[in-house]
Amino acid sequence: MENGNMTGHWAGVFTSKGDETEIDFTEFVESKKLLVRPFVKMYLKSQQGRYTTMKDLIGYCGLDCETCGAYIGTVNDDQSLREKTAKLWAELNNVSILPEHINC
Repeated sequence: MENGNMTGHWAGVFTSKGDETEIDFTEFVESKKLLVRPFVKMYLKSQQGRYTTMKDLIGYCGLDCETCGAYIGTVNDDQSLREKTAKLWAELNNVSILPEHINC
């Protein structure tokens, strides 16, 4: 990431924890301006707070988790939603996708 005030990058580690996935992000940020330096930590904390729940989170697959049939079907153990999602994705991608493939 880079803007007029700071530059940096992040590294993410995804770890399977039974039926859940733990995500650990580490941010490496430097202030470009001396006057901005005291506010960088506060800015990062506010940004991190936005992503501590699934709301507004985009999965590493690129889909919006809050509206994704695979995610919702998995979390709610909804077999009919898995079947519906598998059928839709199979048609959209012209490949064979079975309901048992729908787990997020």
